Amino acid sequence: MMLSLSANNINGIHSIMKSIDSIESNSDPCFEDYPKYQNLLNIYREVLLKMLDSKETINIRTDLGELYCREHIFPDGNVVDFAWSIPVLQRLIQNNPKQVVRKKFKIGELNEFIDYSGLETNRFSYALKNSKPVLVIDYSPSNLQVLIDGNHRVAARLHKFRDADMLVSGIYIPAEIHVKSMASDFQKTFFKVFANVGRIFLFLDMKSKGNKVTQPKLFNLSTYI
Repeated sequence: MMLSLSANNINGIHSIMKSIDSIESNSDPCFEDYPKYQNLLNIYREVLLKMLDSKETINIRTDLGELYCREHIFPDGNVVDFAWSIPVLQRLIQNNPKQVVRKKFKIGELNEFIDYSGLETNRFSYALKNSKPVLVIDYSPSNLQVLIDGNHRVAARLHKFRDADMLVSGIYIPAEIHVKSMASDFQKTFFKVFANVGRIFLFLDMKSKGNKVTQPKLFNLSTYI
């Protein structure tokens, strides 16, 4: 499916550029101590400008199967849509067993990411019997863990047992893996830039507060210039 660069996508790019400007204009001396991040932010700005100037259509594949769609709302009110292919993500999990983490999640913590308007309560009885692990991604831009597959399994258990601390089996997928399952090349590039800016901001913010924190792992975006 071919789509032109929408107003939302254009506005989203400008929102990330505002975040870059905010980091650069921060008077905290911590930023000056890390010149490499100054250089990287310049690269990210170039990538975003290239995305704006290309006027390239967005090619969304129609063979991706079930998609999990999520709106990201920026502080300035701009909205961008992301979508992940669940079948592609499951294949990535199978092919990268050492890079994903199998663990237990509290259903109360996952519940906040469920869109109840899209749930079918008549599926709850089946969902209670479904023991497949839920899928949770590292949503790097906001430093969150987001449930993208298993909404009915989590909602059904919370509805029946009313225990937010109840555990459910799940698989945690790092951003470096799940980004490959996104629905278009535009979304993949946008997410990588967005994630890197968010990780740099979090690192500098933690350092400025005197916290001990390791430097963030960043997507390589130099090939996009």
